[in-house]
Amino acid sequence: MIDTTAPTLSLFPIPTPSPRGDNTAPTLKLVSFPSRIDVSGGAQPITITAIGNDEPSFLDSIGSGLPSGIQYLRIQLDRPLNYSINYVTGSTDETSSFIYLFGVPPDTWEDGQTAATVTISPSNVGAYYVENILFTDKAGNTSHYFGQDVLNLGAPLRFVITNTNPATATTANMILRRGDGTSEIYDIGNNKILAADPLSQVGSDWQFVGLGLGNDATDMCCAKPARARSRSTTSAKTRSSTPASWARSASTGR
Repeated sequence: MIDTTAPTLSLFPIPTPSPRGDNTAPTLKLVSFPSRIDVSGGAQPITITAIGNDEPSFLDSIGSGLPSGIQYLRIQLDRPLNYSINYVTGSTDETSSFIYLFGVPPDTWEDGQTAATVTISPSNVGAYYVENILFTDKAGNTSHYFGQDVLNLGAPLRFVITNTNPATATTANMILRRGDGTSEIYDIGNNKILAADPLSQVGSDWQFVGLGLGNDATDMCCAKPARARSRSTTSAKTRSSTPASWARSASTGR
């Protein structure tokens, strides 16, 4: 009997075109956004720009001849970011580790590039890191970019959000001491000096270890490095009998 079965070329198997007609992942060429964002003046808009294409491979072109088109770009951060962005339905407030560029009209992905305005909330402070960037087409094919690949696209792997304005509830205590040993304590909050309390003159070899004012009920410690022990006093009065060389504080009523 003669075998009429056609031979199979197993050395270079030819993939069967998908019914979708697009088996090729899109290619990202550029992603751009700033590496430093200052929100001291309030919410800060930035622009994220991206360029890419979704060209079919030779085998895909045999099956359908047309790519499916770009669906979206997604930037994944290492922690949630508070921001707003314009989608088809309008501006949307987000608290998410992901930023999506869908190509909202009129700046769609049809020409292979898009830009989106992302408004960064002043509640964000510190460094944010780009974990990866995902680029997908309408057929579900995806490309992932990590590390050096992200840098090669022109995007930073790290961006920093700064806010030079202290939070409303921020307070701090500060001690200023002249060369003769005279010191004064300042209670600072909301960019103002809330109180000032003078201390008796002490030797310059005495050091302040801790301080609390107002309702904090934290002790101020004044210690001499040459001695093995230290004594503590509150910011308003002495807790125990204090040697003459110890500093006492008294409210000035300011």
